[in-house]
Amino acid sequence: MKKKSKEINEQIEFGLDSIDPEAKVEIKLKDFMLIYKTMEEFNRFFHQRMHYSTIKDIETYMGNRDAGAYSVIHNLYYNVLEKYIPIEISENYGEENDPFQNPRFPYYYNIKRK
Repeated sequence: MKKKSKEINEQIEFGLDSIDPEAKVEIKLKDFMLIYKTMEEFNRFFHQRMHYSTIKDIETYMGNRDAGAYSVIHNLYYNVLEKYIPIEISENYGEENDPFQNPRFPYYYNIKRK
């Protein structure tokens, strides 16, 4: 696995070891199916490189906050998933003390020079 792609896994998995593997949350079936169908669509698009052979392909697919994949991501993150974070975790969230925030920024935060 390339270093940059491995870094994404590290960003996502950071701090998850601190969660009891037996801990559970209850989720509404409709919300779960929205998440499942979203992941299904992302997998359908990203599994085949021919779907995004140009930057324009990716820009069209991602869209913005009003339409496209980013609108779905935004909705899921701010309106669906947030309500399922247990209080003991949400109380610890914050810019300075988020136990799941990797202190190393991902590679794409680096300034890109032409």
